[in-house]
Amino acid sequence: MDILGPLEKISSGNRCVLVLMDYFNKCSAAFPLANMEASTVAKVLVEKYIAYFGAPDYLPSDQGRSFEASVVLKMCQLFSIKKSRSFPYHPQGNGKA
Repeated sequence: MDILGPLEKISSGNRCVLVLMDYFNKCSAAFPLANMEASTVAKVLVEKYIAYFGAPDYLPSDQGRSFEASVVLKMCQLFSIKKSRSFPYHPQGNGKA
């Protein structure tokens, strides 16, 4: 999981893209975000990803504030998702997304 942006604002008000990739089948998904706030990330994960595909077993990400905030960690607890993170300054650890 990673966030691309901030990009140039488009007419819908979105400036970022949340990118998710299933490590098993390499299927990827991208969702527009208005901002990089953790509450926005958690909402999109629940409403756009988990609602359609189910909760993943693992959710790897870098150590960005959007992914380490309490709202995302609580969401992981709620859906029994094991949260993992890559090492700082080592982007290869999260290279799939």
